Formats: sequence, C-alpha cells, structure tokens
Amino acid sequence: MIYRGGHQCVACGSPLVAEQVGGAPCERCRRCGGLWVDTEAFLSLLSTSPTAQHIQELMVHNDGSPRRACPHCAQLMDLAWIDFLQLDQCAEHGVWLDAGELDRALTSALPNPDLISLVKALQPKGKT
Repeated sequence: MIYRGGHQCVACGSPLVAEQVGGAPCERCRRCGGLWVDTEAFLSLLSTSPTAQHIQELMVHNDGSPRRACPHCAQLMDLAWIDFLQLDQCAEHGVWLDAGELDRALTSALPNPDLISLVKALQPKGKT
C-alpha cells in the first residue's frame, strides 16, 4: 500500500508524514512518534527481525478497551495483540503503533525481564 499523506495521528491529531521503515512505506507522527503501517508490511518486518516473534497474523481480541478510529476510513479499529503488547489494527488498512511499540514488537521474542521476575517471585521458597 502506498501512503499519500493527508491523514491525522490517531493519538494526538497531528498530520502524518509518509516515510519508510525497514523498506516498508508508512506514515509517522512527528509530534508523538506514532506510526501507521500496512499489516502485511508490519508482519514482514517482524519476520525479518531475529528478536521478534514470527507470526502469520495478529491475534484480534477486543477486550472492551476503548478503540480508536482508523486514520484512513474512520471505522473503529480492532485491538490486536502480540503477547501483552496491544496494537490497533484496521483489517483493511493497517496497524497503528504508539511511540515505542515498534521496538517492543521487534523484541517480542526476547524474554521479558518483568515476567521473569514475577515468575521467580511466585515460585515456592527454595526453588529456582
């Protein structure tokens, strides 16, 4: 999908600017750092990262959290998940990543230090 601009950030309302991330066309908000990318391009980016989960599709689960409107069609986006990372996805147009979420998605296959600490804290005393 080629982005021609003219869309607004779903987080702060600023104009989105056409860019390339990992060779994939996208739109970025220069104000808050949000990123809009085509779903297939996003999944391709994940598949080429050695530290990301290599998934075929995003798991959609609308858990009742507020949903944002797609910057392309204004329909409410679904909530899509990579482990505990919640993303916004329009089935027709792409994925919205807030600032920092691309980095988290690209490192989704690495052990989560917070989860490791929690598991250790929950283990019975004397077991490691």
